[in-house]
Amino acid sequence: MPGLVRAQAGAAARPNIVDIFTDQQFSGAMSCAGNTHLKTPAMDSLAASGVRFARAYCTTPQRSPSRASMLTGRMGHEHGVTVNEDCRNRLKQWLAAADDPFME
Repeated sequence: MPGLVRAQAGAAARPNIVDIFTDQQFSGAMSCAGNTHLKTPAMDSLAASGVRFARAYCTTPQRSPSRASMLTGRMGHEHGVTVNEDCRNRLKQWLAAADDPFME
């Protein structure tokens, strides 16, 4: 059982991070952001138990380069995604370039 206890203690020390990427959604398009015309109970629940960014900036006005920058912490000229394209097969490359601990 000591190994199990250590694993649980280590897991509790690391936060769970959920990034939700949407397309064409403005910041006030959720009831947790004060919108009284939309009902978004699932998003409201996540926002109530976590952190919601009220202000964010993008490095480029295109979705693929911007998402690559958010996932890697690098500018477009560093990660190489400069246009909108199907980049699902490049996710490992982005995370490896960012020295992401999840890749270990």
